[in-house]
Amino acid sequence: MQRPLALPALFPAAALAAALAMVPPMAPAQEAHAHREHGPHEHGVGSLNLVVDGSVVEIELESPAANIVGFEYAPKDDAERATLDRAVATLRDGERLFGFPATAGCRLTRSSVNSTLLGDAPTAADHEGHADHDDSPATRTDHESGDHAAGDEHETHADLDADYRFECRDTARIDQVEVRLFEAFPATQRLRVQFATAKDQGGFDLTVAHPRFEL
Repeated sequence: MQRPLALPALFPAAALAAALAMVPPMAPAQEAHAHREHGPHEHGVGSLNLVVDGSVVEIELESPAANIVGFEYAPKDDAERATLDRAVATLRDGERLFGFPATAGCRLTRSSVNSTLLGDAPTAADHEGHADHDDSPATRTDHESGDHAAGDEHETHADLDADYRFECRDTARIDQVEVRLFEAFPATQRLRVQFATAKDQGGFDLTVAHPRFEL
């Protein structure tokens, strides 16, 4: 198993846990439009931040849209719209994309997907357990069509971002996390992972050959 990479202390565990405890949960619309600082845009590479705070696991995923749907402009036809809809539905399904030890008893309670490819309408989807996942087509506006869509072909840095919240019976049982993004989206070649828990912090580069990391 890979050991943590020597990374700057971007996520001090105690400080971040305290900050999370003080900030109330965002409403879906707020969450969808929250400002996010992106790292370098590199096709085939995404980033994933994971924080364990008490009984909660928070995950933030950032990826170039090309890794997920194969294009970085507003969909131009039905086929591309269907591709985007399927990708959004998959991204929302955190229980499909992330695996925790069964003894930890983790369940997805909230997820959201946000991208300029989806227009201006909020795309956050609150979940109360796996049975309530909303796999309906992504909400969009008229920005997809006409001159705007044609102009979007020149936007070469569009991202698809997703956020997840898992509630767990016992996070102390989480000794590793399996990331299944490589199976769901084969164009993703590498994920730069950073994590913070009450006892440790670090980072890994995950690949299709090494999709798990230890906590």
